[in-house]
Amino acid sequence: MRTLTIALAALLFASPAVAGESLWAGVPLDALQAMDLEAPTLHALDSGWRAPIPGGGFVQVDIFDSVEEAREVFEFQRIARFQAQLPEVDIGGDVPAVGDRDFALLFIDRNVVVTISDPAGQATVRAGLIRGALNVGPEDGPGDGAQQPVEAAEVREVDGESIRWDSFGRRTVAPASE
Repeated sequence: MRTLTIALAALLFASPAVAGESLWAGVPLDALQAMDLEAPTLHALDSGWRAPIPGGGFVQVDIFDSVEEAREVFEFQRIARFQAQLPEVDIGGDVPAVGDRDFALLFIDRNVVVTISDPAGQATVRAGLIRGALNVGPEDGPGDGAQQPVEAAEVREVDGESIRWDSFGRRTVAPASE
């Protein structure tokens, strides 16, 4: 029964993706300073980043290859991180969100899941800034434009692999020889 409840909740919270609508490449990392966010930490295992908020808190942006994968993660985080206790929140548009509007917020927009923890009580404001900065990338067009990596912003060699992050914080892994 619990699985059925989770599945139904996932459908209710499903981020509407219009046919032919581009996946988000993410938020350009060079836009974070203007949003009063510190330098991000790029995830070694996942595509995305976490940027500290001066004075405490963070904004975490996770970028997925599909809307479906993002929906699964959104639902998992909603239940695991917030114990499904935070109410639905309207942050504008048809973007599923839960939180208390001020200090904690979790939302999904297409293939991007964003978690905000802001002790200054500006979580909804920060959500608006992040949503406004979401970009389909330099490919600018419908389809899989967000899947095409752009110039590497950071490269690390780990266990014989070259891990690269583009200017949106998306991760790609290749043999170190490339």
